[in-house]
Amino acid sequence: GGVSDMDPPYVKKKSRHIEVGDVVLIRRDQPFPADMLLLESALKDGTCFVSTATLDGESSLKRRVSILAMEGVTRDVLRALRGTVTVEQPHPSIDDLEGRALVRDEPQTPIGPYNLLLRGTILRNTDHVHGLVIYAGFDTKIALNMRDPPSKLGALERRLNKLILLIFALLVFFILLCSGLAFQNQSQSGAAQWYMGSDNQQRSPSAVFGQSIGTFFILMSTFIPVSLFVTLEFIRIFLAWFMSVDRRTTSKHGTPLVVRSFNLNETLGGITHILTDKTGTLTENEMVYAGCYVNSDIFAPGEKLWKISEPSERRNGELFIQSLCLCSSVYPETLSDGESPLGDARQGRVVYSGQSPDEVALVQAASDMGFAMLRRETNNLIVDDFGVRKRYLLLAEVEFTSERKRMSVVFRMPDGSIRLISKGADEVMMPLIQFQSDHKLQTQKAIDQFAAKGLRTLVFGTREITPAEYKAWAREYEAAKISIGGRDKLMSEVGQRIEVQLEFLACSAVEDRLQDEVPETIEFLRDCGIKFWVLTGDKRQTAESIGYSTGLLTHGMSLVHVSTQDPSRMARLLSGVLQDEKAIERSNRHQEVAGSASQRISIIIDGKSLSVAIAHCRSLFLAVATGCDTLICCRVTPAQKAEVVGLVKTVRNSTTLAIGDGGNDVSMIQEAHVGVGILGKEGSQASRAADYSIGEFRILRRLLSVHGRYAEVRTSAMMNMSFYKNFVFAFQQFLYQFHDFFSGQTIHHQWFITCFNLIITLLPPFALGLFERDVSEGSINRFPRLYGLVRKTNLFGFRSFFEYCAVYGLWHALVAFWSSRWVLGSTITQMNGQDNGYAVFSVAVTSLVVIIVLAKFVLVSRWITSFSVFSICLGMVALFLVPLLASALGSHDLRGVQYHLYSTPAFWFTVVLAMVVAFIPDFVIMLWRHQGSHNISHDVRMYEKRNSSRDSEA
Repeated sequence: GGVSDMDPPYVKKKSRHIEVGDVVLIRRDQPFPADMLLLESALKDGTCFVSTATLDGESSLKRRVSILAMEGVTRDVLRALRGTVTVEQPHPSIDDLEGRALVRDEPQTPIGPYNLLLRGTILRNTDHVHGLVIYAGFDTKIALNMRDPPSKLGALERRLNKLILLIFALLVFFILLCSGLAFQNQSQSGAAQWYMGSDNQQRSPSAVFGQSIGTFFILMSTFIPVSLFVTLEFIRIFLAWFMSVDRRTTSKHGTPLVVRSFNLNETLGGITHILTDKTGTLTENEMVYAGCYVNSDIFAPGEKLWKISEPSERRNGELFIQSLCLCSSVYPETLSDGESPLGDARQGRVVYSGQSPDEVALVQAASDMGFAMLRRETNNLIVDDFGVRKRYLLLAEVEFTSERKRMSVVFRMPDGSIRLISKGADEVMMPLIQFQSDHKLQTQKAIDQFAAKGLRTLVFGTREITPAEYKAWAREYEAAKISIGGRDKLMSEVGQRIEVQLEFLACSAVEDRLQDEVPETIEFLRDCGIKFWVLTGDKRQTAESIGYSTGLLTHGMSLVHVSTQDPSRMARLLSGVLQDEKAIERSNRHQEVAGSASQRISIIIDGKSLSVAIAHCRSLFLAVATGCDTLICCRVTPAQKAEVVGLVKTVRNSTTLAIGDGGNDVSMIQEAHVGVGILGKEGSQASRAADYSIGEFRILRRLLSVHGRYAEVRTSAMMNMSFYKNFVFAFQQFLYQFHDFFSGQTIHHQWFITCFNLIITLLPPFALGLFERDVSEGSINRFPRLYGLVRKTNLFGFRSFFEYCAVYGLWHALVAFWSSRWVLGSTITQMNGQDNGYAVFSVAVTSLVVIIVLAKFVLVSRWITSFSVFSICLGMVALFLVPLLASALGSHDLRGVQYHLYSTPAFWFTVVLAMVVAFIPDFVIMLWRHQGSHNISHDVRMYEKRNSSRDSEA
């Protein structure tokens, strides 16, 4: 709970009783119970620091600013405070807030996310704060974000739903057929069946038909594998647990794999396309300053940026270093000062924190070059300017957005001048800068050189503005800041009016190193038959360089650059590429026969061209993209990423996986069939929105090739056998009706019907679903093609349903019924001369069904474990114990049946005969698959057996 109301003493309230308008006191390390605006802080500059790790996973503290533009706000001042606060309606975006505050006679103050203390965040490094509640209860942003993620169905589950409909259709068919035959039987011989009683003789055929529908529905309902759904959910939970506890799915930083969508485990085994972000996904997102272009030259880290003899070069160099620090949202923290994070640099080491790793790297570089940020106050920046402490007054800030791709600040410099500093992506900054002579061409060349090395670049521009110009612009900008509704757009439009006629300062370069084993992981997954598409906001040269460093691009492949906004030219370009792809495909087929290396083609397209291609040449672009080896989309927005994923999903038999680490990747992660989030330095938005969360890109290899593939193999085997065992068991009821005049008499005793799925065959499906393996993990790593084989084979579907039910199931059911019928049904087989009755025949049929079904489980298992053996043994023991248990609990019709049946030699002869006859089709089909067609899995298993035998001999 919190403490609210300002008249002392404070009134304690539980969080659920806090209302809008309350002023709440929160102390250090306490969570905020509602969404509040900061009024007063224990820190002198009216700021505080909060931890948002519970919301976005970011470990860095966030700085929040008081809405009261006055110094020395005390509790007495707060008690006497009168004013009006206007904010927008509640919405779930945690990074957006628009409003304004009018306090006393002060001018209106804009309210933004920098004033907001969100519910669930925690106060850090600040003794206490007072906040004004603006959203409470279900209106808070964390509550509005508590909604179910988009529902996703795996391919296996979609096929399962279709097969369940087929099973229902078969059930209806059997019910109507048996009811119709019961109708015919009653019409032809119902009156002659005097032994059935007078009630039966008097029933009309129509009444018999209606009653038979209900009877046969109950009798044959075991066709529907109800236990399958329960088994499937438990197996998915266990397989997810196997993934989580696997040490090889834990990152080097100790981040474990987290499974949030159990129902997609099998889908991981059939991925055809991986669409990946670059920064933080393929790279470490640990930015390191790598140099700059200034004074018409490129400088490496540590090099002096000017010559002593050139004053103009010194001015440009110093101004660039200052811009690295001033044009940022980074704040310093002094580690040795326990009371306040904003201590003097001389008291301890200063570290920099910020939401952008690029900015932190640049500010640290400025500090290393002599311009160190010491303290950040409300509108002041205290810096060590080449050994001299100076104060820079922040007059205005036009924030960075993904649409603007730049940020600008206006400072009053120590000498009294007003200076605008802007930085951003080169494609938006270059048109705003006035270059001299051929300097623009040289600058672009330098940018391209940085990008060719895979470095991230920012262009810096500046100009000095007059007080009159600033005053006129500031008036419009302040009005835009206090507007409600479309504030961001209006602020952007006003900001653009001052970002003109800039003077070029420099271009900075930051290196983002590749994560461990990224090239090896990509190579392996491509060998598995998976295509890679890279979707990044970086410039083309940077994306291309990363493509080469990761192995997605090679110097031997044909690389096509698509860059045009003309629809007709786009169509001609894509048509030409499509013809090239077809020619290369034909050439590759001939080269495979000749044994020579094949050719490949890859495409790089920018965001603007991508919009044109999708809008005007959608089908053509899709054909070209799916036919190429690698597609790299650069300069794309989050919306375009999701659009591309949706485009790939329209391709037949495609299964997409999107992987990213930032908030801008959430849309594509949610759009893909499977979303994987990397918990990295950009927070946990992608991780929380994803179906699977990992710590490093390399873990994707094991997640797909081992866990995903095994999940597909195991779940498919389990579902095939679940359909099979229920079909064999239930089909006996249909066969028996031809021997009892379709009266609805059951062939299985009620105890066996109850215990068949519940006890007798409970564990064998779990043994398949949890531990089945067609090949070992080592073979999967040695032969990546095994991954694609699972997808192409389609282990579970209509084909496998037909095989397991219409072939194995039907034949095994016929063998179990007719062998029992012929040998035991009408002959005197007991040693005392008694004839076998219905009870003996019933138990015989059920026993044969169970024995054949359990034997089939052993036959399909390619990885026998102790749990597999235990499950089969338990099923056999349960088969013999069920009649004893039924007799003990009062079921007299089973008493003594086991003794008479199992002591009869004819029964055991029937078991042997039925086993031999029943599995003839199984062995024929198995032999045909292993010898009559090329089977990679079989070849690998033979390879494993040969190696294991050699090892044992050695």
